[in-house]
Amino acid sequence: MKCINLLILLFPFFLTAQVTHPAIGFEVIANGFSSPVDIAAANDGTNRLFIVEQRGVIRILNSDCTVEATPFLNIDPLINSSGERGLLGLAFHPDYSTNGYFYVNYTDNSGDTNIVRYTVSSTNPNVADATSAMPILFVDQPFSNHNAGDLAFGRDGYLYIPLGDGGSGGDPGNRSQNTTLLLGKVLRIDVDGGTPYAIPATNPFVGTIGVEDEIWAIGLRNPWRFSFDRMTGDLWIADVGQGVWEEVNYTPSSSMGGENYGWRCYEGNGAFNTAGCATANNYQFPVFQYGHNFAAGGYSITGGYVYRGTRYECLQGFYVCADYVTNNVFTIAPDGASWDSQLHSSTIASSISTFGEDENGELYAASLSNGDIYRVIDARTLTLDLKAMLQGPYETGTAMMDDDLRTNSLIPALDPYGHGYTMKNPTVTLAVTGVNAIVDWVEVELRDGATPSTVLDVRPALLQRDGDIVDMDGSSNVVFACEDIGSYHIAVRHRNHLGVMTRLPVTFSN
Repeated sequence: MKCINLLILLFPFFLTAQVTHPAIGFEVIANGFSSPVDIAAANDGTNRLFIVEQRGVIRILNSDCTVEATPFLNIDPLINSSGERGLLGLAFHPDYSTNGYFYVNYTDNSGDTNIVRYTVSSTNPNVADATSAMPILFVDQPFSNHNAGDLAFGRDGYLYIPLGDGGSGGDPGNRSQNTTLLLGKVLRIDVDGGTPYAIPATNPFVGTIGVEDEIWAIGLRNPWRFSFDRMTGDLWIADVGQGVWEEVNYTPSSSMGGENYGWRCYEGNGAFNTAGCATANNYQFPVFQYGHNFAAGGYSITGGYVYRGTRYECLQGFYVCADYVTNNVFTIAPDGASWDSQLHSSTIASSISTFGEDENGELYAASLSNGDIYRVIDARTLTLDLKAMLQGPYETGTAMMDDDLRTNSLIPALDPYGHGYTMKNPTVTLAVTGVNAIVDWVEVELRDGATPSTVLDVRPALLQRDGDIVDMDGSSNVVFACEDIGSYHIAVRHRNHLGVMTRLPVTFSN
């Protein structure tokens, strides 16, 4: 997805660490959205992003970064969107391509939480059927804040719903620790097993007197964005703090549930109100926390994702989150014995309200205040805008490359150079006609600027009819991850024909 060509870099504070962290950056790919609060993908092969606007509208951002003029869903009249309320979350059913189901989390005009299922139109994949609403879950909200609002399917196929503590400040009703209430909990329900849902038999408190069967975990204040690691199934929950600490909670996929994350007994690792609480070893403490100060922390955490995309190798496996108020960004990763984190500073990517990932695992973020949508990148990356007319595949007299391989379905989905990369969405990429038609794979070599015979990095890419060389999604420039700025020679090689190389080195800078 390559659109608005604006690069925003975040330069890390280099602290002593056991883990080499990436240099987080943001690339603006679209703008003009109204208070975006969630980003989701349907995982239906289209690589569209669905942008949730707090006012009650869901809009589609296509893979070429155009925005559909007609909203995917508009339920504005049903929603109170003042303050922390609104249309707050979106999750697509794992079988969305077959059943067309998706689920939203919103606060109604009375301020209460509603989980509702909708169905996509049977005739238009870019529009939902607004009359298809099926209520799933209703939760009374005693105050206007701490509505949380996220929801997501786990790899077990169940729908997980984190809820805030009901609001006000300090959880005055101690609702998070009250197991007869759903507030301040993570719920897990089976939307396929009953109407409107069933309780999974493996939920940790099923049959326990005084505990609601829907509860998967306990002790949250205002979980503003949670996610599952798409590779491991591990659960990450960012919980907004009261007045001292912001925190990130981690639970491995092997968990059987039942965790108590501690609020209101604890805020982060610190005691908050321990009246009536158990001993500390009964609670699961965060893997990461930061204090309320502008320079080294922030005031309101926005949870993110573990990066599992393919474009940025040095970002692989890092959990990325941000502070909404200060625009600080954090990366977190295990260091073998514990967890290592790094703060990255930014003055440009403001008011980050949410993160999301596309169906390929690439990360995106949104700004609540200015409506921008960002692609999350590793700024220690070289992006190459390349064009090469190779002698062998050249079609004399047309200024185009020969297209015979594509038209005869002879271009493999797996790169033929043995790097193990797969073309993204090959049925879409190879269906392109005209100058952007893919004619074959090539290898792009990054060579030393002073000694061009020294190959520093190699990456497969796709060659278009007009000579443009693009990444494996067919629409983006070629990216070399983990490479510093400097001077390089660039070579383009083809397995059956003569290649080309720059005569003089090319200098890359931020």
